[in-house]
Amino acid sequence: MRTWFDAHAHSRRPDHGIVALVCLPPAALGPSADDGAPVCSGVHPWNSASPDATADFGRVARAARERRLAAIGECGLDRFRLDAPFSVQMEVFLRHARLAEETGLPLVIHSVKTDSDILAAHSSVRPETRWVLHGFSARPGNAGRFLERGIAASLGPRELARPRAAETLRRIPSELLLLETDDSGVPIEDVHRKAASLLETDLDDLVRRVGENWTRIFAPRAVPRAASCSG
Repeated sequence: MRTWFDAHAHSRRPDHGIVALVCLPPAALGPSADDGAPVCSGVHPWNSASPDATADFGRVARAARERRLAAIGECGLDRFRLDAPFSVQMEVFLRHARLAEETGLPLVIHSVKTDSDILAAHSSVRPETRWVLHGFSARPGNAGRFLERGIAASLGPRELARPRAAETLRRIPSELLLLETDDSGVPIEDVHRKAASLLETDLDDLVRRVGENWTRIFAPRAVPRAASCSG
């Protein structure tokens, strides 16, 4: 029996054959919010200028330090979100990046038209933790720069439906590839089948590789970093 690994989901499926990293809003975090399942949480860039952003980040920081998260995020940058000033987005994003370094948790990133900004932030932070670009849609000229730095790429139905999806998939080193459902409603099994078809590779081999990557990246970290990060 196959086990399917979903790197970014917004809902749970009651299926014992699926392991998903579920993205919860900070307000949903609590002592039993995860029910033992792997979850991530962060202040989305769309909400970075919200009056609740500071309190929400505090909730994320507490959950991360108490080992209730498998990853920080989704957080990130979005040039299309004009109601959230970009300087504020960047400040909030960097707080998440520092929290990831403190806790040793991977960072799940939302990026829309901000390839160069994410790369500049990566150069500034110089993270030891893994960064994951969810909904990976970097421009061809920047995709290689992300991958050279060991930033993992997670693709879902939207990315796999694009005209150059096969070319994008082939550029991603096997150890950096993840697959996701996001908010699409498409079963993760179908996402794997589509990726395997585009790559012209064996489905079982792809499921195994993606599962290994998921486990390596999102397995809970045991030792917090020494750096401080205000909540």
